[in-house]
Amino acid sequence: MSRLNRRGRALDGILLVNKPLGVSSHGVVKQCKHIYGAAKAGHTGSLDPEASGMLPICFGESTKFGAHNLLDANKQYIAEATLGARSSTGDLEGELLDQRAIPENLDTLLPVVLSQFRGEIEQVPPMHSAVKVDGKRLYKLARAGQVVEREKRTVHIDKLELVDSTATTLKLRVSCSKGTYIRTLIEDLGEALGCGAHTTLLHREWVEPFDGLPMHDPEKIESMALLTPGNNKPEIDALLLPVDIALRHLPEWRLKDDDQLATFCYGNPVSAEGLENIETLRVYCPRGMFLGLAYCKKELVKPLRLIARKTDL
Repeated sequence: MSRLNRRGRALDGILLVNKPLGVSSHGVVKQCKHIYGAAKAGHTGSLDPEASGMLPICFGESTKFGAHNLLDANKQYIAEATLGARSSTGDLEGELLDQRAIPENLDTLLPVVLSQFRGEIEQVPPMHSAVKVDGKRLYKLARAGQVVEREKRTVHIDKLELVDSTATTLKLRVSCSKGTYIRTLIEDLGEALGCGAHTTLLHREWVEPFDGLPMHDPEKIESMALLTPGNNKPEIDALLLPVDIALRHLPEWRLKDDDQLATFCYGNPVSAEGLENIETLRVYCPRGMFLGLAYCKKELVKPLRLIARKTDL
């Protein structure tokens, strides 16, 4: 759904972008916002310029609902580890350090080491990351040549498997919880193998719950948009996923009539006889349109966060 205002189209939905290498997540958001002529857009969990893959971009009202849920989502990556040396940044951008021989028994050693990094593990955030220490971003301190103490974080590795290998590289598939640093994982694997390692490729395959859904290249979207002059762009609008798609794990509840709809949309609770206490609900109007989030207590459904709508329901 879209409307036009002075700042651009009030467009609502989620776009799954295949972020290319060499551009920041902010740059991709800016590009897509311009392509769509959208009034409001934001990404959900950034990718470094040196990484590619799925970047969900939320337009309009989806920034209220999708952003928070997707930041907490599990993710899956393809990562290439080059063995034999660490890097000052953990990837190709840095200086190679501490070069060592790759173990001759790598084929035997690797399955054992990989098993040690599955499940719950602890990581120290890298200096080249956006984590704040005493109010300062680590990457800014690193650029100034500073190294500071960082607290360990607990993350969960659901999947860690070998996809392919050469004499000096490992291609790995990693499914993990939020807050996992793949570069740190590769570094720690390298240390466990005794030869050091750094990340030379990183591609995000999916962000939960979008496993298996297609991603779209920004340049192709732009080419499609140019075929339709003016503000109405149905071809590229059709690429957007609905606002509530990132909330499908929550229970659904539908208002029974227009009286309830009017009461609820003014921020007032409505009766839900027989409904148990539920912390968060997806709420829909009697005709099936998504309205927002609510909670239920003592058979009353109370609004938490609603979509701002200018059209009739």
